Amino acid sequence: MYNISDISKEKLNLTYPCLWTYKLIVNDDNDINTKIDKIINNIKHKLILSKTSKKGNYKSYSLSMEVNSDTQRVNFYTILSDETYIKMVL
Repeated sequence: MYNISDISKEKLNLTYPCLWTYKLIVNDDNDINTKIDKIINNIKHKLILSKTSKKGNYKSYSLSMEVNSDTQRVNFYTILSDETYIKMVL
């Protein structure tokens, strides 16, 4: 059985390019499509609302797109994580 520290040390064995999905938890989805378009730039992607919290304070979205390398995948993760309206990226 793995604990979380074991999993975080393992390198993913992916074949690029590949489809990657980020799960975004946001507290402000006002104009979310435009905000994500700006970050992703000209990369074809799909942004789908997954769930809304009981009180409606948070929404989760699935952001799927093709990534061409491990570096690109991690860079998008970092950029998305730095956005103030995005509370969590999984």
